[in-house]
Amino acid sequence: MPLFLPEWLPRLVEDFEPRQLHVGQIAVAQTLQLKPGLVAQHDKIRSIYEKPNLAEVQATGVTTYFAQNTQTATPAKYLEVPVEVTVSSVKAVANRQSPSSGLETLSLEKARTLAASGPRAYAFLRDVDYAQQENTEYRVFIDCDYLSPETPITDRHYVGSFGFFGGHGSHAGKGSPKPSIALDLTSAIQRVYGSVADPSGRIRLQVQPVPLRPKDKADGTAKPSKVEIAFVSA
Repeated sequence: MPLFLPEWLPRLVEDFEPRQLHVGQIAVAQTLQLKPGLVAQHDKIRSIYEKPNLAEVQATGVTTYFAQNTQTATPAKYLEVPVEVTVSSVKAVANRQSPSSGLETLSLEKARTLAASGPRAYAFLRDVDYAQQENTEYRVFIDCDYLSPETPITDRHYVGSFGFFGGHGSHAGKGSPKPSIALDLTSAIQRVYGSVADPSGRIRLQVQPVPLRPKDKADGTAKPSKVEIAFVSA
């Protein structure tokens, strides 16, 4: 199935800005000269992206959780899928040490190593059924009690956005597979739970469709078959 990944994954020592890319580009990471610790972390992360089902992941240091879904995200009613997780997993990511912005106290090499090596969390929206997506952006949040189409992407609960080009379509008389979406939850968990002594043992992943162009109307819908969350230890 099509899977969209954050681009920093195959560029661990070059760029840590989350982006989207094609699953085939993950092979680029194999050509990098990484330190042993980064190689181990990369292997853990790669193990969760290569499997169409997180239940198949056998890597040490990776814990996975999932929740089935029967609801549909619409512009008028956002989708919310609660996933039961362990509090310790959330705390590990929420308290993750971030690299310093001051190069006088932390070298660029150390900053890159720190950015790649800490505990992280990822969400997967599997087999997304979508319709009328032409003018729709799908914004993803976690645990936002006041979510609406007007909630900005500057909100601390915001995770990222995705969209679709064209319909499901078919090839040679066969329906094309439904796409899956991968999202890095690490920064959002840090913002939401970094100052919370006892975070929840549940992450509510939310999808809010909004217009691509503010003056237009969004009609797009999205319905993943399930939501999976993976925690990768340091």
